[in-house]
Amino acid sequence: MLKQSFIRMKKVLASLLMVLFIASVTVAAVSAEPVVAKDKNMSMKNLEMKTTEMKNMSMKDKTYTGLEKKKEKLERAIKRKEMKLKDKIKDLKMKKEHMQNKEMSK
Repeated sequence: MLKQSFIRMKKVLASLLMVLFIASVTVAAVSAEPVVAKDKNMSMKNLEMKTTEMKNMSMKDKTYTGLEKKKEKLERAIKRKEMKLKDKIKDLKMKKEHMQNKEMSK
């Protein structure tokens, strides 16, 4: 009986410690000062505004990075492979119909 109550008390204490830890981390995060970029000494709000401006730029003004070029290249390759597969499916269907026609004619 004593062992069971000790285990139960241990679980309750562990739960309370977890709640207190989460609360302290939350309070620390809320009371923290805004993050400032080191290089240009800009606040996060200014950085967010710059990223939204970049997103709103037209495709003409946007410069492609290496990753975007790779993505486009892969998309084109996928489209080519899809077309090849569609052609193969058509060929197989035609062969199947041809075989069926041969069997019917016998």
